[in-house]
Amino acid sequence: MNIANVRGYALSSPIDPPQLRRFHVGTRELLKRDVVLVVVETADGTLGFAPAGASSSAMREHFDGASQSTFADVINGPVADKFEGETIDDVERAHSLIAEMDFPVRLRQVQSLIDVSLYDLLGKEVGAPIYELLYERHDTIPTEKLPLYASAGMYMNPEGYVRQAKILDDEGFFGYKYRPGVGPKNDRRIVERLDEPVDLEIVADTHTW
Repeated sequence: MNIANVRGYALSSPIDPPQLRRFHVGTRELLKRDVVLVVVETADGTLGFAPAGASSSAMREHFDGASQSTFADVINGPVADKFEGETIDDVERAHSLIAEMDFPVRLRQVQSLIDVSLYDLLGKEVGAPIYELLYERHDTIPTEKLPLYASAGMYMNPEGYVRQAKILDDEGFFGYKYRPGVGPKNDRRIVERLDEPVDLEIVADTHTW
C-alpha cells in the first residue's frame, strides 16, 4: 500500500439543548462530545478509517472548543510527515515507524489508530473482514461473538438504575456500568438494589465520590 495522505479530523457534536445532570454536590452541564477521526488514503484513492476514543475528552465537555484538536494536530503533523510517501505492505512496519517517533505515553494511541486504518485498507484490498486477516496472521480461532457491557445511567434515583439494569439484562449484556452520585445514602441503596434483580456484572463509575 502506497500511503498518499494521512489526516486527523477533530469532530465535535454539540448537545442541544445542553443536558444538566444534577448530583449530590452540584450540577454537571453536558455541552458536547468530541472524537478524532483518522483517515489514511492510498495512492489509488482507497480510504482507511479509525476513530480515536472520545473518553479522554469526556471530562472536558464544558469547554467550547474541540478538546481533541491537539491530538488531530499530531496526526496531521509528525504522523503524516512520517507516513506519506511510504509503502506499507506489513502493518508491523507501521509499528516500527511509530516507535521511531518516540511519542510520550499519552500519545501512544497513535499506533492503534494507524493500525486500525491500515487493517481497514487491507480488508478492503482483499475483500475480507479484518478479523479474518487477524486470525490467519496469529493462528487463532475466530469468534463472531463479543461479550459487551453497557455504560449507561448517570445520577438517577435507585429505581431508575434498577429499571435500566433489567432492560440491559434482557438485551444480553454481561455487565452494567453506572454512575452514582446522588448522595451517600442513596448510593448505598443503589448498590443493594442492583444486587437483587439482575444477573449482570455491576461496575460503579465513582467519579463523583
